[in-house]
Amino acid sequence: MEFGVVARWLVVLALLAGLGLPLAARTFERLDGRGVGLALPVAFVTVWWGAYLVGQVTYGAHATLAGLALLVLVAAALSVDVDVGDTVALSLSLPPLDRRAAGQAAGVFLAAFALVVAVRALDPAVGPLGGEKFLDYGMLEALARADRLPPEDFWFAGEPVAYYYGGHLLAATLGDLAGTDPRLTYNLALAAVYAALVAAVYDVAAAIGVRRGLDRRVTGGTAAVLVGLSANLLAAADVLLVALPDAVAHPIAAAASDQPPAQVVRDAAQFGYFEYSRVIPGTINEFPLFAWLNGDLHAHMTSTPFAVLVVGLCLAYAVTPAAAVRRRRLLAFGAVPAVAGVLAVVNTWSFPTPFGLLWLTLALSPTDPLDLLPAAVAAPVRERLPRGPAGELLRPVVAALPAVGAAVVACVLAAPFLFGAAADAASDRSVALLAADERSSAGGLLLVHGVFLVAG
Repeated sequence: MEFGVVARWLVVLALLAGLGLPLAARTFERLDGRGVGLALPVAFVTVWWGAYLVGQVTYGAHATLAGLALLVLVAAALSVDVDVGDTVALSLSLPPLDRRAAGQAAGVFLAAFALVVAVRALDPAVGPLGGEKFLDYGMLEALARADRLPPEDFWFAGEPVAYYYGGHLLAATLGDLAGTDPRLTYNLALAAVYAALVAAVYDVAAAIGVRRGLDRRVTGGTAAVLVGLSANLLAAADVLLVALPDAVAHPIAAAASDQPPAQVVRDAAQFGYFEYSRVIPGTINEFPLFAWLNGDLHAHMTSTPFAVLVVGLCLAYAVTPAAAVRRRRLLAFGAVPAVAGVLAVVNTWSFPTPFGLLWLTLALSPTDPLDLLPAAVAAPVRERLPRGPAGELLRPVVAALPAVGAAVVACVLAAPFLFGAAADAASDRSVALLAADERSSAGGLLLVHGVFLVAG
């Protein structure tokens, strides 16, 4: 293992988190810990946008430096007060740092980072089987050669890639900042994204727990374990099945499978990690621990810190007072679309998620979602809304108006990708209801998602 390279990456990630802290602290100022665990995803978003927008014209190390410069400018603007009198005076005005929360977030991040580094050190290969590693590594190499975004398709020479490449762009940007080539960037980016995810989950869950009078270490730690280390219930079911006497295990196996009961029990005793991601026939049922153990640097993984960041933004909105309309608008029409725009390029499948979360937040928060709209739009809607319970029943419909507005803003931000690479990759597949015999069974759904019922 190249310990010097690992240390260099940790220094870069620490610097990014430090530069992201002023914006995170301002954004999440009403949450316990002031969003310290979200500082790195905030920095990722800022640097990513700088590199991505410059990359539409010219891409290379200068695009990465443009992203870093944007982050430095934002951090400086939020950390310096300007007093204009007879002379212009500048003074440092750093937001207060919750050292306890910062220490916890750093500890969780380092533990998660070390876990994936250790796993990848034992198995660092970019193999052709069991995933899409060739695609992911190829994308990193394509970005290393690119002079403009999107990069050239490494499987279709002379044409731009028609795929969501935003997560690979983040990895390439981190690699540029740390001075590593794709060969080393691949595995260290895996560790960085995983650690950012687990630390962000810890921070958001801890903030929720504190608002409910619970210990932040308990709620944050529980959430971090559930997201970072837990799996579905199939592994637990296999262990239980093998431990039971045959007289009990065989009837259970017969009810759960059309295979011979003895064969089911024997298979349960043979551990193979890949099978736990294919619980429901014909579907993929991955969970974070499987994904990072398997080692793809793929979109469904690199998008996760940004999805958790959206959850944090929605929580920040929910605790913002009704009178702070400007702040609520900035969160709904500024912060959420900015992160959603990144998600559009990182993992287009996840692009609708921020707006669903925002819609639920607007519908369930105590503040009026119509406050976010211009008075000329909000006033006629208010006049037509019935009073009392009937009006409350229509609240989800009303909340959809600003949520759609946020989606429009995000589409404008992500337009170069949505009307470029994404349009070129458009599929002829359509949304449809499956036949009854093709639908997921209740038992399969329970095995995949039952851990949330247990946790609840």
